[in-house]
Amino acid sequence: MKNETSKKQSLSDTEICEKQDSLSVGMGEHDTLGGINFIAGYIKPLAKEWIGIDINREGVELLRKHGFNPIVVDAEKPFNLGKKFDIILAEEVIEHLSNLPVFLNNVYNHLKDDGIFIITTPNPISPSFFIQRLLGGEIKDVHIHNHTHWHTHETLIELLRRYNFEVVHYEYIHPMPVKQSILYKLVKIIWKLLPDVFGRNLLLIAKKSRKSE
Repeated sequence: MKNETSKKQSLSDTEICEKQDSLSVGMGEHDTLGGINFIAGYIKPLAKEWIGIDINREGVELLRKHGFNPIVVDAEKPFNLGKKFDIILAEEVIEHLSNLPVFLNNVYNHLKDDGIFIITTPNPISPSFFIQRLLGGEIKDVHIHNHTHWHTHETLIELLRRYNFEVVHYEYIHPMPVKQSILYKLVKIIWKLLPDVFGRNLLLIAKKSRKSE
């Protein structure tokens, strides 16, 4: 994918988000109010029913002021919302977690048999992060101090396989920042010369494994 694209644009050519029961996990205010580069705010108006959960009480309260109706839930502890969903979205979430077994079991238990699980996460081999390290020593455009691990498509495919999911699609993308800095323009030039796998973010879609049904 050689053109700039937002994460929601990667889904906009399909109808997978329309009239579906959707659950956004870890849907902080930046995900839902963050504009074209975030999927959560894109899915909500299309969904038949939309539920958002997050452990951050302040973020939940802020979203309520903007007309959303999220609830405070810790996705790393077992929970039961009393229903299953067509779409479960974990947008820029998985890299922050430490209890992946419980998180993935929660997702599995709340996903319909024919539902889809959408994950986005920063790409550890993106030139964007390499150049930031090279020039300043610190990665500033993601909350890296709150991250516990990084993933490529290979590691996520294997991780999800172990928890009874199969990946049906993945792609590397390079979201468009609202303000294009000199660093971004430099990365953009480099990125266009490189294979897709060096995109800034990974977007992955998985379903329940047929073996687990």
